[in-house]
Amino acid sequence: MMELKRQIVLPQIGLLLMFYVVLSSSDESLPHRVEDKPFPANLMIHNRSVHCNQDDHNQGKFPAYTWTCKNMSVDGMRMAYGYNPSITKDNKCQETKGRDELAEVCRRMMHTFETSYTLWAAFVTNATCNFINEKRVFLNMTGPSIYTWEEMKPGYGWIDTLRCTALQ
Repeated sequence: MMELKRQIVLPQIGLLLMFYVVLSSSDESLPHRVEDKPFPANLMIHNRSVHCNQDDHNQGKFPAYTWTCKNMSVDGMRMAYGYNPSITKDNKCQETKGRDELAEVCRRMMHTFETSYTLWAAFVTNATCNFINEKRVFLNMTGPSIYTWEEMKPGYGWIDTLRCTALQ
């Protein structure tokens, strides 16, 4: 069973790494590269205030339109970050059990200012499994098209930067 999990998980991790390398490469010679833009400073997502720091934005170049939320917080709390326990042995980043709806967060953030784009990818480019002595929050799907913010006690894992890329 463990071998089967490895066969499933390792290719997925490899694909994610390849996707990140393609998206984060700043090679000017690549065609169709677009500078990302910061999200607006304050957005309402599922009745919570999501804050993005526009002053701390370092532009990157991506193969499609991309928006970045740097130093992200939800009602003043950091977004929790974690893995599904089956893909890592480090129990420091397992409190969310890999449940988070970052794609839904991106869809809603993009929808607040532009409705013609369709989400292609939601990805975290700066997170940590370090301990933070603050409450954290994450968005969880609790039913068909039903999303609930769940608050967590201080613990291990939080997101600093979320990026959302649209189909062209």
